[in-house]
Amino acid sequence: RVRYAKGSYFVLKGGRSACPFRRLIYPLPEIGGLGVHLTLDLGGQPRFGPDVEFLPGEPSSFDDIYDVSASRAPDFERAIRAYWPEMPSGMLEPSYAGIRAKLPSGDFGVFGPDER
Repeated sequence: RVRYAKGSYFVLKGGRSACPFRRLIYPLPEIGGLGVHLTLDLGGQPRFGPDVEFLPGEPSSFDDIYDVSASRAPDFERAIRAYWPEMPSGMLEPSYAGIRAKLPSGDFGVFGPDER
């Protein structure tokens, strides 16, 4: 059975000038995803995410599903400090969220003609 997961992203206050990194950073994967990683948009602005928040049903049944709660910032700070221990507190701002389908076996499945 497919489950749905919300993935939230945060941006760094101060943008590119506040970030010491100029390359992508991927921590070790965690249950349900790749972990909170650092990506850079086309303008070089840093963003952190996504986390994994499993949803208890179909995404269409939720109001404000794409809102990102600032209350998730402490969990993001903890995850980011695994690769940026000196990150100042309070530097994250909620950005955007997305929904993705997750298979029980992981992100991908390979099926033969009899299993489709």
